[in-house]
Amino acid sequence: MLPCFSIFRHSPRFFGLVGLLFSTETLLWSLFLFNTLILGLWEFAGSYQKWLAERWPLRILAGTSGGLITTLAVWGLIDFRSFSLYGLIGYVIWLVLAYCFYRHKLPDLFVLAGGVLSFIVVVATGLAKLMLSYGGTAAGLLFIGLVVIVLSAAGSYWLKSIAQEEQS
Repeated sequence: MLPCFSIFRHSPRFFGLVGLLFSTETLLWSLFLFNTLILGLWEFAGSYQKWLAERWPLRILAGTSGGLITTLAVWGLIDFRSFSLYGLIGYVIWLVLAYCFYRHKLPDLFVLAGGVLSFIVVVATGLAKLMLSYGGTAAGLLFIGLVVIVLSAAGSYWLKSIAQEEQS
């Protein structure tokens, strides 16, 4: 069993006990840093040990890490008074590093697709926050839907081109 799941499996007890001492933001950052560290160490060790080269555990770790930093970014957009903007800064850094590593160093279409989905979620959340702060209307919601469709189509076109490039 992966180390990160031991924390998630006991999350009600973990967050109940640790939640008394630390804020939600601190817990999310801790889980993000823990999963990202394990991901980095596993990717490094996988190049030396054949039995660590399986991709599915790394994809789970990458998805968990990406989900946590996306949560921090979205929360930073929605509730910027109680949450710091470090989530957005960390999100941009994570997205750039994930792109550079999983596009050029060790191509992985699954992680790139997760990055595309994450980007769409953060952009849609930012637009929704912007629209609602200026008295959102039905036209604003329609615009957000249109942006999501355009970003999804562009992302799928990009991912398809990467998949074709990897096959040839």
